[in-house]
Amino acid sequence: VRLFGYSALVVVSGVLTGYQVLSADGGLSRVLVPLALSSTMGVLLVVRLSQLAVLLDRRARLDALTGLPNLTALREELAGSAATGLLLVDLDGFKDVNDSYGHHSGDEILRTVAGRLHDLSARHDAVAMRLGGDEFAVLTSDEASAAGLAARIFGVFTQPFEVARRQLQ
Repeated sequence: VRLFGYSALVVVSGVLTGYQVLSADGGLSRVLVPLALSSTMGVLLVVRLSQLAVLLDRRARLDALTGLPNLTALREELAGSAATGLLLVDLDGFKDVNDSYGHHSGDEILRTVAGRLHDLSARHDAVAMRLGGDEFAVLTSDEASAAGLAARIFGVFTQPFEVARRQLQ
């Protein structure tokens, strides 16, 4: 019934347009579509490609593990903003955690660190970012508050991390 409805539409529209489609075996197949459907499909295709472009642009600037902005986002922010304070955070002993408890535990610590930095940064008009590995940055537009923010960040990391049912400092 569906095929019949489609065939009726082809006969009614009377005008066909074609697309070449690459098949799984590498050959090209020609697909004929009624012109009315073709323009609708074109609009849908443009909309979908626009959505994908926005998604790819967003993913290019976010760290996949933590959801924080990444090094690319930091570079762009530094190039186009009035940021005056940059705090760098490196996790001492992180390689030992990965080696002793596995990468899954290390990833959990990175997500916890990201959450703590994000929450603290949001309260102080700053932005937390993951640069890669165990390195993070906090960007602030207020140089005067950077020292106080650094002390608060240090305080946040005195709280232990739970890894494999153990508390780590």
